Amino acid sequence: MQRIRALPVLNERWDCQQCGICCRGAQVALNDEDLARLKEQRWEEHPDFQGVTTVQRTGWLSRDYHLAHRPDGSCVFLDADGLCQIHKEFGFEAKPWQCRVFPLTVVSSGERRHLTMRRACPTAAKGEGRSLEQHRDLVRLLDKQMSDAPSVAPELCRGVALPWPHLHAVCGALEKMMLQQDACLTTRIVRALVLCDKIVEAPPETWAAMSARELDCRLNEWSAAIGRQIQHVSSEAKPPGKTVAVVFRQVATAYLDFHKARYQRQSLWRRL
Repeated sequence: MQRIRALPVLNERWDCQQCGICCRGAQVALNDEDLARLKEQRWEEHPDFQGVTTVQRTGWLSRDYHLAHRPDGSCVFLDADGLCQIHKEFGFEAKPWQCRVFPLTVVSSGERRHLTMRRACPTAAKGEGRSLEQHRDLVRLLDKQMSDAPSVAPELCRGVALPWPHLHAVCGALEKMMLQQDACLTTRIVRALVLCDKIVEAPPETWAAMSARELDCRLNEWSAAIGRQIQHVSSEAKPPGKTVAVVFRQVATAYLDFHKARYQRQSLWRRL
C-alpha cells in the first residue's frame, strides 16, 4: 500500500546532473541492505580505500551507521571528478537507498505524508527535468522505506503531546495572528509570542480535557484578548550586532549558492 502522496505542485521536476552538491555535507544513513551491499563491494581491497574508513557509527552507543566523510565534509566516495565512486564501479542500483532517491523527500501533514523535493538540488530548484510521475521507481523505493507506523504529531511543548487536529488548531491560531493587517509585523510577532507563552503556561491537563473545537474557541478568545492588550509595538529598526550580521551573511551566502543564477551565469563577475 502506498503511504505517501505527491503534493499538488506543478513544477516538481528534476533529473540528476551529477553536480555532486548532495555529496557534500549530507549525512547518508544506511539500512541493513545498504551495509550488506557495501560489504559485498569490498572497498577495503580497493587501492584508493585501503586504510580509509567508509562507514561510521552515528554515535558511540548507536547501532545506526552512515557513510563517512572526508575532512572537507564531502562523502568519502566522492571522487576527484565530482562523481560517486560506488556509481562508477558498480552502477546506480549499488548506491545506498538515500543517495538514489535524493532529492525526493517526505513531509508530514497531519496523518498524511506528502512527497516533494529538496530544493538544495539545483535541478529541483530550477524545476528542470522529468516530473515525479516519471520517477516512479524511485518513488516506490522511497515508499518502501517508509514506516507503517502512523505519523505522530510533534509535542506542543515539553511533555504535552496532542493529536493532529489539536496541533492544527494551534498552528491556525498563530497563522491567523501573523496575517492580521491591523498592525505592523513587529506587533504581530509580539502578539504571537504572547500567545505562545499562554499555551506553554497552561496546565497539561487543560489540553487533555478539550476537544479540537473547544481548543479552537479558547485560542480565539486568547488571540482577541492579546490583540486588545497589545495595540502597537515600536517597529523602529535597530542595527544588528556583530554576531547577528555574521550569521546573516553566512545564511545569505548559503542560500545564494543554490540560486539558479549561480549555475546559469558563466563568468565569475556575472555570478557576483
